[in-house]
Amino acid sequence: MGSLLISIICSAMIGNLLILFDRRFQTKILYIFLGNYFLATLFSLTAQNLNFHTIRAFDILMGLLTGLFFLINFLIYRHSIVLNGLSLSVSIMRIALIIPILASIFIFRQAVNPLKYIGIGVVITSFLLLADRSHFRSILPIFALFVITGCTETLLKLYDELGVPEQGNFILLLFFTAFLINLLIILIKRIPLHYLSFGCGLLLGIPNQLTTKYFLKSLQSVPAPIAYPMFAASVVIICFFMDILVWKKRFAAIKKIAYGIMISGIVLLNLQ
Repeated sequence: MGSLLISIICSAMIGNLLILFDRRFQTKILYIFLGNYFLATLFSLTAQNLNFHTIRAFDILMGLLTGLFFLINFLIYRHSIVLNGLSLSVSIMRIALIIPILASIFIFRQAVNPLKYIGIGVVITSFLLLADRSHFRSILPIFALFVITGCTETLLKLYDELGVPEQGNFILLLFFTAFLINLLIILIKRIPLHYLSFGCGLLLGIPNQLTTKYFLKSLQSVPAPIAYPMFAASVVIICFFMDILVWKKRFAAIKKIAYGIMISGIVLLNLQ
């Protein structure tokens, strides 16, 4: 559970850093993520569990595929925000956790007790309540975001089941692939170098790498049907309190109720 807590804290840190960059600087998002993937790759190279002599074709394939899905998921997410708004897009990404949960239950046979299923249902219901459908414009980006997010998360579970216990090689390949594809997009679009955005991205690199590293590690001890909703809900709850205390954001009553329901879902997921 300690690994899951670290991944939750690092993910919440990323979200708040992105808010800070958006409010303080004129940045280019592709260069933010280029810097992010660049430093995450370098940080992964320092991991003690790297062993290139034992790397398998499966590790390479999964690292390349997951890195590709990471970046595709981000690009679809950005497109969906433009068309359908932030609230609905974020909610769809969170609801997509149902895909790795179902895969864990029916494919990898990770059963949990009935009380945990109630907790999962409560968390997903709270995400549905948080979705602002007033800005809905196009179904295709929403559907693509749901599928790609769910598949991306399922790839992490797949590697946890079929990969090696020491996952350093996989994480390195994941971030290096995302970096190369990100760089290729920038070169194709001929986007001028933006030093500030790249520098901001460097600040994201280490918490991003730690989020993936410790979430993967948590899957070795926490059942995926519990880890996925707890991770998603906890990150949202932390950001909710940060919005109130740091960013001075106000929420409608229905939103507060939804967050309260989410907290009750987290409690149910933690009950023995």
